[in-house]
Amino acid sequence: MLDSLDPLEELDRLEKRLAKYLPDAPTPSRSTDRARYRNDPVGYFRDVLRIEPWSRQRDLLTAVAQHPRNAVRSGHKVSKSNSCAGIAYWWADTRSRGGVVLTAPTGRQVEEILWREVRAMYARCPPDTFDAAPAKLPSTGLRFPDGRFIIGFATDEAERLQGFSGDELLFIVDEASGVDEAIFEAIEGNRAGGARVLLTGNPTQTSGTFFDAFGARAEFWNRVHISSEESPNVTGEASVPGLATAEWIAEKRAEWGEDSPLYQVRVRGNFPEQSENAIIGLGLVQAATARHATTPDEGPLSIGVDPARFGDDETGIAPVRGKRAHAIRTLRSMDTVDVAGQVLATCSELARDGETIRVQVDEIGIGAGVLDTLRRRDSVKLAKGGGTARLVAVGVNAAESAPTSDLYHRMRDQVWFATRDWLRDGGAIPDDGRLHGELVAPLYAFDTSGRYVVEPKAKTKARLGRSPDRADALGLAVFRAPVVTSGYRNRVIDDL
Repeated sequence: MLDSLDPLEELDRLEKRLAKYLPDAPTPSRSTDRARYRNDPVGYFRDVLRIEPWSRQRDLLTAVAQHPRNAVRSGHKVSKSNSCAGIAYWWADTRSRGGVVLTAPTGRQVEEILWREVRAMYARCPPDTFDAAPAKLPSTGLRFPDGRFIIGFATDEAERLQGFSGDELLFIVDEASGVDEAIFEAIEGNRAGGARVLLTGNPTQTSGTFFDAFGARAEFWNRVHISSEESPNVTGEASVPGLATAEWIAEKRAEWGEDSPLYQVRVRGNFPEQSENAIIGLGLVQAATARHATTPDEGPLSIGVDPARFGDDETGIAPVRGKRAHAIRTLRSMDTVDVAGQVLATCSELARDGETIRVQVDEIGIGAGVLDTLRRRDSVKLAKGGGTARLVAVGVNAAESAPTSDLYHRMRDQVWFATRDWLRDGGAIPDDGRLHGELVAPLYAFDTSGRYVVEPKAKTKARLGRSPDRADALGLAVFRAPVVTSGYRNRVIDDL
């Protein structure tokens, strides 16, 4: 009887009986197939999520692929939640150890906004798109068979972040203006292992990590700004249901006023003006940066020089032509002759034949030596095109009484407010994170005579973590100091 059984059939029967006692064989992860999208979130949105991102959304996706720390401030209804959910899928699905932590100030924001978008995005995809499905609760999350995950929870418990680590971890913090600083400290601790972070939000607060990402700490962040006025429904790029419309923007402009903080924050995605006693508001700096590319390089050339006094400080050389500031040049560990040489080289490169260059130097301390060296030169030869330009070096003593003594206490006070007025009058500055942070840092008060007094530089430096050398150099370039017509070489200047 046994001889009548086919050996292959008997083996197949035994394997079926044993199968229920053996673990399932591992199946290849889809992340292996999706790895080709590792640096292409735009392609992932199109091919996997079946979403065609609009232009500013593409800018955001590309930024996250290219930079480890991104901060995105925006107006309302610009695809922010949709972008966060899609980025979470892209990150976890294209990395073998991908993990994403979604968080926001409240549980409602996580569950009803971020996680709802995660679940809706899954539902819109074909059934076999992913190896796992998102649970109903963000705290349970979406967990792939091979350990990859997307999870969400509110930021009320910093200790919950301490269990996450790895070089393929991404933290997405929505409404980052309202997140407690302890959360950012915990995230930074996790970043030591290579984790990345994306901050998004409406810029409602003028303090904290999110604010500093666009101000005092801007140099450490890649920054993205998306206004509701750039919505594809407004520009005509496309028709995307749910995004800001021209009608809504017109309604808010009429309701709030274009210059109101509400309109600036909720529509344009600008931070509200900070402390009432800040000399230069962040909005002023942002506007000056935005118009830099279109501001003509016309008018007289002036150069401000703020020589460094200490080892950690920078010497700043700030060229300004008319209303347009050029990139500020910084130097370290150079003596007075070297600094003067760099100033002359800047003049030679940027001057035009026959013009007069005004170079204003902070003459306190080592600046006196720089000033004396420059005063020995009447002109400079141009590096391009031949010709010469006249050179006039002017000393500025920040500790002296202000020229307009009924309004300002010291020269330094008037220089800072002259910088503010120059920005208000259309001055344009390059996209320099360190300069931006320095411009918005100093505060002012009034003396007993009702004159403006800028806080001591030591206070600004303590709050900023460095000396505002670039901002000081810019101020020296745009301020018109009184020109002494007697004294050294008795130079008379009529055309300045």
